[in-house]
Amino acid sequence: TKVLIKGFIDRIDVVTFNDDKKAVRIIDYKTGEESESYLCQLRRYARLYRDMGYADVQACLWYVYENKIVYL
Repeated sequence: TKVLIKGFIDRIDVVTFNDDKKAVRIIDYKTGEESESYLCQLRRYARLYRDMGYADVQACLWYVYENKIVYL
């Protein structure tokens, strides 16, 4: 999913909605080491969907090589 945030285009890896379209789940895949910048990026994505009116927004980073999931 491409999104325009403050003049920059970001690409969110996975965005899913529940059946009634009231809840959003965001998953962003990472292949590098854990980084605070990745969490900042994920917070931006979550804030974007909250700003669009979604009250139930859950977001996580999935570090693929470590098979580790970090939730906001």
